Amino acid sequence: TITQAGNMVADFKVKGRVYDEVQSDLFLLKIKNKKKEQIEKLIKEDFPQIKNIEFKFSPFWIKKAPSNIEKIKLDWVLN
Repeated sequence: TITQAGNMVADFKVKGRVYDEVQSDLFLLKIKNKKKEQIEKLIKEDFPQIKNIEFKFSPFWIKKAPSNIEKIKLDWVLN
C-alpha cells in the first residue's frame, strides 16, 4: 500500500527458528560432577533450546561427569 505522502506500507510475516546461545562455561559449571540422569534433567529445565543430547562417558565405568571442567569435552551440533 502506498500512502498519500508517497510512503510504502508493507506487512511481512517471517518464519524461522530462533535459538538462545548456550554459554559453554555456564553449561560446564552446571553439569560438572553430575550423573547422566541429573544432566538430562538439568538440560530439560535450564536449557530448553537443546533438543537432543548424547553422552559418552569414557572409560565405560565412569558414572558421572568430571568435577574438573577442563576434562569435559563438548561437541555442539547445530541443525
